[in-house]
Amino acid sequence: ANGNSSSVGGGVGNIASGLMSAVSGGGTNQATGWASSVSGGYQNKARGESKNSDGNSVEDYTSISGGLNNEAEGRYASVCGGSTNRATGEYSNIAAGSGNSAEGEGSAIIGGMDNVAE
Repeated sequence: ANGNSSSVGGGVGNIASGLMSAVSGGGTNQATGWASSVSGGYQNKARGESKNSDGNSVEDYTSISGGLNNEAEGRYASVCGGSTNRATGEYSNIAAGSGNSAEGEGSAIIGGMDNVAE
């Protein structure tokens, strides 16, 4: 944990480098966005580089609950589990499944495989 007020609770090879970011466990997970978190799983990345209209960094609040190789990049984006899912839209969410991509603002995917929500 090398971000200001960041923490790593356990696991192996986890990184919490965003301001107020946290990784609770699992392996090789990364929480690099401001106020981002990963609860567990393996090779998950909660990151973001949100900026306001002045170009200053703002909170990302991205989160991943578990799974394998998931990414949450949009502001307030979340992935609950599954594998190889990617939530990039602001307020986007993926509950589970594999290979899903939630790209649009407020987009959501409950499960399945290789779905795209724009």
